[in-house]
Amino acid sequence: RRPGLRTLGLAVGTRAQVSCNIVDPDAVAVADVFDAVSRGAGPLGCTAERGELVGLVPVRVLAGVPEHRWVELGLSAGATIESRREGRRGA
Repeated sequence: RRPGLRTLGLAVGTRAQVSCNIVDPDAVAVADVFDAVSRGAGPLGCTAERGELVGLVPVRVLAGVPEHRWVELGLSAGATIESRREGRRGA
């Protein structure tokens, strides 16, 4: 935990899940959160497999993440607030 980030660790079967709410996306970078979880998992003999986005991100947040990391972090161009707004306008 830190300002702008809320976290919760859960046991899910034989695995662990770390749920994170980035409440200040201008202060906390998505990739940094994943990397911190990954670093913390290593000494416990674990690995961070992937991220999963639940909800949408502002396009400015997505723009701050190198595209080659999008799949690993569960991000995509279609998962932005702006792309969903555009989709509704075209409907």
